[in-house]
Amino acid sequence: MGCRELQLNDHFRFVGDDKHEPSFPRGNRDYKSIAEGFIFNAENRIISMETADTKLEFTYDYLGRRVRKKIYTGSAGNWTLQKHERFVYDGYKQVEKLDALNSNAIAQKFVWNGERILSVDNGTGTYYY
Repeated sequence: MGCRELQLNDHFRFVGDDKHEPSFPRGNRDYKSIAEGFIFNAENRIISMETADTKLEFTYDYLGRRVRKKIYTGSAGNWTLQKHERFVYDGYKQVEKLDALNSNAIAQKFVWNGERILSVDNGTGTYYY
């Protein structure tokens, strides 16, 4: 599958594939207030952002749910992975956040009642809503 890119300016690059032409995202975002580099995929989701000392990478599944987040520190060309999170869903509801650097240990659990979140357990305590 081929990859196409549209470089909007020094800060924005949009990535497409054989099915999706890259284009400037539409929506309610104020792009002028963003000072660092963001990379969007063809479905208008951020897949990467980079500052001078931090880099974030996001992966989405076929339903558009974020399934992975990686956080790097360092500098361009010399990044060190600091945090790697994976997300587990029941439908569109996130039910777990896993620590991929720790054998996918459960970092957070989310309990839902219909469309409302009831509790979040982060290992050090449970918060009820």
